[in-house]
Amino acid sequence: MSDRKSLASFSGAYALGLALFSTAWVAQAAPITWGAVQNETGNAAEIITGGSLHGAVRAGSASSVSVNGVSFAGVSGFSGGVVSFGSAPIKLYGMEEDIASYGSAPGSWGSYGSLVSAGGFRGSNIPNCSIQSGTCPYIEIANLTIGQAYDVQILESFWNYNWATQFSDGSGNSVTLNQGAPAAPFGSTASSVPQYVVGRFTADQATQRIYMNSTTDHVVFTAMQVRTANPVPEPTTLLLVSAALMGVGVASRRARRCSPATAG
Repeated sequence: MSDRKSLASFSGAYALGLALFSTAWVAQAAPITWGAVQNETGNAAEIITGGSLHGAVRAGSASSVSVNGVSFAGVSGFSGGVVSFGSAPIKLYGMEEDIASYGSAPGSWGSYGSLVSAGGFRGSNIPNCSIQSGTCPYIEIANLTIGQAYDVQILESFWNYNWATQFSDGSGNSVTLNQGAPAAPFGSTASSVPQYVVGRFTADQATQRIYMNSTTDHVVFTAMQVRTANPVPEPTTLLLVSAALMGVGVASRRARRCSPATAG
């Protein structure tokens, strides 16, 4: 009897341990809904501006650069695989080295071209790292408000098209940038078409991780920004607003019918 109790206790403790272990890494990131991947064209309007800026950073330079009114902070430190950007609430972990861009944007791209042509950081433990075991490089966004929705925009540069980088929330929601045909004549014939993507998540804790992985050789980080998302009205709120507007309209028509006619 005591053996059965001991076995039951062990089984319960083991199950609890597995649950806590699973929660430990999954809870690092809220689910992200990714939009469609877009090719960068040099149009500054591709840099999103909705909501308010939470943080924007760029690799490849210590200098900040402004595109479409958004100021991307430059690198302020790189030590032990950790990249910091001054007071910006964004850091990179698991980075191996900073590398130069494979090509340059046309001069007509202006500051947008400077943002995506200055190089970036290459992550280690690639290819096919494991998020569960903690071997993947990742981006960490801090100082989030729980329950607040955020938009994150990730921009890549002119890289070897064999270095397509996957960005993931660790729960199966992922997107891959810079895969496909070479980008000549922008740069080297090995260079990929630079791409960007926008995703949205609702913070469930004060930090959010975005993991980087690749099935080929390297992962590369160039630039990103995080913004508070403009709230989308709930259906009940829309119904209440619609009803209120209808009521105002009805009251206005009644008031006009009841008012005495004015002399012509």
